[in-house]
Amino acid sequence: METPEVGADVESICGKCGDVWHIVVAVVDEEIVKVQCKECDAYHKYRPPKPKKVAKKGVKTSKAKAAKAAKAALTPSPVVPPDTSLPVVPYVMTEVYTAGQRLEHAKFGPGHVEVATTSKIQVFFPDKRRDLIHGRVM
Repeated sequence: METPEVGADVESICGKCGDVWHIVVAVVDEEIVKVQCKECDAYHKYRPPKPKKVAKKGVKTSKAKAAKAAKAALTPSPVVPPDTSLPVVPYVMTEVYTAGQRLEHAKFGPGHVEVATTSKIQVFFPDKRRDLIHGRVM
């Protein structure tokens, strides 16, 4: 590619106003070294614009995004079915829950307990399983 001559139009990034259209002011050893912004008339060294990255349609840009999308695509199904003979109770971290018990969480909505230990429960919600605390003494 041929180097533009002094006075020619060239693309460069202006640090002052962000514009890209400039006039070549100085060329040394066939390389542009100084330009003048056409928008704000500022002089600065030549900064060529970076090429824009174009992502291929339908292709994830990172492994983390791909893993997150794959996880979201899976519809969770309960391992332990809810005990329909028990009433739905509001979730309170000071209460003690048992496996199969149905509960209503203020933020996550309806769910049921799948696993219960002494201080934690694993609750199945329609979107995903969540670990919650229970039996907390205040």
